[in-house]
Amino acid sequence: MLAVVQPEFHPDWVKEYHVFRTPHAQALFVTDFARLMPEHRSSVVNLYVTDSTQFYPEDRTLSAAIEQGRRVARMIVEEGSSR
Repeated sequence: MLAVVQPEFHPDWVKEYHVFRTPHAQALFVTDFARLMPEHRSSVVNLYVTDSTQFYPEDRTLSAAIEQGRRVARMIVEEGSSR
């Protein structure tokens, strides 16, 4: 999947990875988490990050994921048209 956004990607670059699955989990946040929450724009040009922790203060729901995806898609379209 990384090869889609980075055609030069090679699986040998990955040193290790972890998968965590919990059937019923809700993120717990520290005080002032909104101040610590990562931006959707990464430091890598044209790379945007979306993560369920960015739903804060909403609960982790499918509708929150869809809204976040739409928000970031709008950012990509708007920023792409300004280049």
